Amino acid sequence: MALVGKREGDAKHLQDADASALKRPRSGHGASEAAGAEEAAGGLFPGAFCEITPDHLGGSTEHCLAARTNSVGTKCSLAYVYWRRTGDLSVWRGIARDALVMSLDDLLCVGAADNVMLSTAVSRNPGVIPDEVLAEMATGREELVAELRRHGVRAAALASDAADVGDLVRTLTVDSTATARLPRAEVIDNARIRDGDVVVGLASAGQATYEAAYNSGIGSTGLTSARHDVLTKALVADFPESFDPGRPDERVYSGNLSLEELVEVEGQKLPVGKLLLSPARTYAPVLRRIFEGGLRDRIHGMVHCTRGGQTRVLNFLEGLHVLKDNMLPVPPLFKLLQQHSKMPWREMYSTFNMGHRLELYMDRSAAAAVLAIAQSFGIAARIVGSVRAEAGSGRVTISSEFGSHTYSKGVPSPLRAPCLVDIDDLSMPMTRRRLVDGKRYNIIAAPHFEDMARRLQALAPTRFSFFPTRWEKFPDSGTDKIELGGFSPVNLMQGRNVLFLADFHCNDAVMSQFHALIALCESFIKSLTIALPYYPHGTMERVEREGEVATANTIARLLSNLPSCGSPTRVMIYDLHTLQNKFYLHGNAIASLHSTVPLLLRVLRAEQRSDADAVTAIAFPDDGATKRFGKPFLEAGFPVVTCGKVRDGDRRIVRITEGDCKGHRVLVVDDLTRSGGTLYECGRVLRESGALSVSAFVAHAAFPAAAVKKFCVRGGEGGTPGKYAIFQRFYTTNSNPVVTEALPKGDVFTVIDLLPQLLEDLG
Repeated sequence: MALVGKREGDAKHLQDADASALKRPRSGHGASEAAGAEEAAGGLFPGAFCEITPDHLGGSTEHCLAARTNSVGTKCSLAYVYWRRTGDLSVWRGIARDALVMSLDDLLCVGAADNVMLSTAVSRNPGVIPDEVLAEMATGREELVAELRRHGVRAAALASDAADVGDLVRTLTVDSTATARLPRAEVIDNARIRDGDVVVGLASAGQATYEAAYNSGIGSTGLTSARHDVLTKALVADFPESFDPGRPDERVYSGNLSLEELVEVEGQKLPVGKLLLSPARTYAPVLRRIFEGGLRDRIHGMVHCTRGGQTRVLNFLEGLHVLKDNMLPVPPLFKLLQQHSKMPWREMYSTFNMGHRLELYMDRSAAAAVLAIAQSFGIAARIVGSVRAEAGSGRVTISSEFGSHTYSKGVPSPLRAPCLVDIDDLSMPMTRRRLVDGKRYNIIAAPHFEDMARRLQALAPTRFSFFPTRWEKFPDSGTDKIELGGFSPVNLMQGRNVLFLADFHCNDAVMSQFHALIALCESFIKSLTIALPYYPHGTMERVEREGEVATANTIARLLSNLPSCGSPTRVMIYDLHTLQNKFYLHGNAIASLHSTVPLLLRVLRAEQRSDADAVTAIAFPDDGATKRFGKPFLEAGFPVVTCGKVRDGDRRIVRITEGDCKGHRVLVVDDLTRSGGTLYECGRVLRESGALSVSAFVAHAAFPAAAVKKFCVRGGEGGTPGKYAIFQRFYTTNSNPVVTEALPKGDVFTVIDLLPQLLEDLG
């Protein structure tokens, strides 16, 4: 162990900064018992941004302690590469500031802008990180404390503790802790955020009066994407110690920008490396001035937009909707990152701060004073949004030049068109638990399911790792040329549970995926789970005359005869066309049958809360569908109507055989449709029988393009309604993405994302 950067004045400064706390006698046994009871109940202010505990140091029942710990890891690796490449040691000063500011500014969000104790702990590989780096970091720490004192923020920094752990750390990591003691009456508790508050955002980029150079606004979050999605592959060979060797090759420095590449920002040209390493801005001088100005009581909550970016406030919302519709301009670096990483803007806003890293929830009447103080420090600020009451667990909507995005508590969903129903509104407690609990999987995906695989990994990175596969063809023969992900440069599949997202939409796709499945089974994997949401061969499970081929049987035989990898292969199928299909699987494969009905019910309940035209009754096209799907809807309180074909002379026509649809908004439910004729006839009869409106749901979109046009409001010639355009809405899932990805936008179709149900059913 080595102590680095010890200063003789630290202990004296700490005494000066909080002498009353250190000298105050304890209040007695009764006070200690009360404090212990409060702490056991979840802390003094469960809604605060940081944990607030009783005053264990001073024993005062009128005071409390606030503490926060953060780590800087990825940015350290980036600093290491930049230093080695350029020789610029000064970047390590920024790393020291980053570590402390992340914790310090978290404390600001509970109102602690004074009497702050700061400490850092460094873990380094002494073979690559010399003492001069530690000395530079000590200088950065001292500069930050001096800057804080100049602006009236009493702070002390303990000497850094550096551990030489080369067998554990490839380069260097820094952990920081900030602790403050403050009166309980001065705590800012985010539980006070209320209807009618405005949201004041303080810019993360630019150059504040107390900053020595332009700040890109990056802070210390999102650097993994910024590093590996943007920077050039040349860094792999030059600095192998800067990344995890187990990381798939295609996910290591996969961009095309060099660290030294110059980017023009506000009239000056700065290297990309310097922009990525901009030290996180502290807002302590600004908040100190705001509190001194008597504005503390006008602030109901504060959020440090670090992990989770602009969605961080979701952790503190209940029955409130935050609308951010007047955002500060997106700083140039974030635009550059999006351009090179191709990250969807929705995900950008939930990863990076995107322009403001501190937001205050407060009375509108006091906002002007806060804006003036921030601007006096050269920091751009504005009212970026407002808060309104809304039933539910809390939502955030961000509207900017890059679209409108809504986020809710529970399962996040970076959905892409044409998926129009966000699973944000459909989250359930069990799914939230599945994000962290359950078996870990390595994912291989068919091409059309790669987007779902990436989102699954993003939702639960501790459970799922996606390895992209190269699905190519030889140009001369058209035969498959496949390279499975996860095998190079290191085999990460052996001994692992593998989840294969399969898409059997055509024979060519089926054959390609069987090549991959057989190779996986012969690679010593621990287990294989095949998620096959749509099983198109399930409609050909029987024959009516000799010579016809029951393809459901042949595909099931292929699945059943995959090489054994130990336990039987689990084949997950949603809403299998006929239940007897499951018995075609035997031996080494077992069918795991699931339904999209729970997902649909969550959509319907969400619409009932907010849509006057929501569905009020369910209809089925025949008695078999009612018997198979009807029970969950009856249990959910929906009246059920059954249709069926009856003989009328020489004709067979559709009639209502059971139930009453009069005065209801009816949803016709079936497992799939191809031509759409049965759904149309059922919908027509329901309308003729008094239904106020008719919508449709099929679990699997199996129809060809010609059938799609029939349902569209503008599907006919010249934009006229299609032949079957009687449905108010047509719901389906993305179980068959080759069809749903091509559905027209802005028409009758609503695609429900299957991902949360898959996550739940995986267990």
